[in-house]
Amino acid sequence: MIAIIGFVPTLSVNAENTVGKTLVVKKVLTKADQGVTTPAENFSFTAEAHSFNGAINQKTECPALTSVTSNYDGTEDTDADAAKPGKQLNVLSGDMLDGVNFTKAGQYTYTVKEIAGTTEGMTYSKAEYLASLMVVKSGDGKFTVEKIMIKKIKDDEGKDVTNDSKTEYNPEEANNNLAFNNVYDKKDGNDNPGGGEVTEPDKKGFV
Repeated sequence: MIAIIGFVPTLSVNAENTVGKTLVVKKVLTKADQGVTTPAENFSFTAEAHSFNGAINQKTECPALTSVTSNYDGTEDTDADAAKPGKQLNVLSGDMLDGVNFTKAGQYTYTVKEIAGTTEGMTYSKAEYLASLMVVKSGDGKFTVEKIMIKKIKDDEGKDVTNDSKTEYNPEEANNNLAFNNVYDKKDGNDNPGGGEVTEPDKKGFV
């Protein structure tokens, strides 16, 4: 009898970045200074192919980037920007360039967006960015990302940004210019002492 043994390859959960640059999203979660618990939530982001060497009709040349998340476990409470009202809670995402393989030199552009969730009291960012990746062929024959430029095309409210300027991408948290700001305005507190629906007199009593 001949035994046939099948081999199933093991795939790494976190693929290695081999292209020389990283592309991580900065999630900014804004909440009140006091009285509001940080929600435990994973915020998701995608990058859609936009163009190759400036040609939208050649966007199929763009390899798919990795969808990533910024993960909050509910314990985050350190304000990253004391100059702004409330608390700004920053968390960086995973790397969108992990496991990506470029096979040609050129300019690859992607539209980066946040996927809206369903958490009560959360206003999800509608911002959109155009990320331009300049890919070159190195001396060892590999294709690497030489530079990344970022252009904001929609703000957090989804309104068009008229400023046509691009800025060089910075992956560090403090200066990361691929940022999405969500506002968490969950009304925490006790139930109405009298039971039933909260009425205007009840609200005055709470105050």
